[in-house]
Amino acid sequence: MVPIRRGPAPRVLTEKAAAWTGRYLAERQAHPTRRPDHRCYGHDEVRVELRRMSHHKCFYCERRLTEA
Repeated sequence: MVPIRRGPAPRVLTEKAAAWTGRYLAERQAHPTRRPDHRCYGHDEVRVELRRMSHHKCFYCERRLTEA
């Protein structure tokens, strides 16, 4: 098993965390089953950091990720 070591949060997360969280909580008030918008966390900066943390392997099966 590959050890996962969390690095610093990507810039986009630190800059937009409050806005994204506020928007999600407002939407959740109107729609209690609403989940967070996955597109926020699919940002390129986030994906790059996740790949780095996982040594460019899948978190589940540890196969080498392809660059898509």
